[in-house]
Amino acid sequence: MPSLTDTQHSDADQYLAFNFSFITHEQKYSLDALMKRDRKFSQKLLKKVEALSTDRKVQVMNRNREQGFELMPFTEVRFRVDPKFHSMGFDEHLETGYWVFRLNKLGRVICGMINTVVYILAVDTDFETYKH
Repeated sequence: MPSLTDTQHSDADQYLAFNFSFITHEQKYSLDALMKRDRKFSQKLLKKVEALSTDRKVQVMNRNREQGFELMPFTEVRFRVDPKFHSMGFDEHLETGYWVFRLNKLGRVICGMINTVVYILAVDTDFETYKH
């Protein structure tokens, strides 16, 4: 089996990877409750994660907000971030806000993005975490 060269490593680092380790424990925005409640939602979430991770980050970030991400200032988003995200220092690496991707009329997913890792922090199906 061939090994990855340095060029292949740097190429792979240009794609987004998704991490669910720090999703909020706030029941209303947690993944567990939503996945049990709505199968259509979980299918849409998985499809969207796949779509966002198949193109290079630069391509994804140049998409419109319906197809890619939109930046939301920290001050405009209302939910409790998992304390581990703060205590482990991840929040210190976030730039100017949270990144949000849309699941059409099913909801929004609020994320922290550090380089090419997208940390899923909350899922909002009631459209209450920020003004729309």
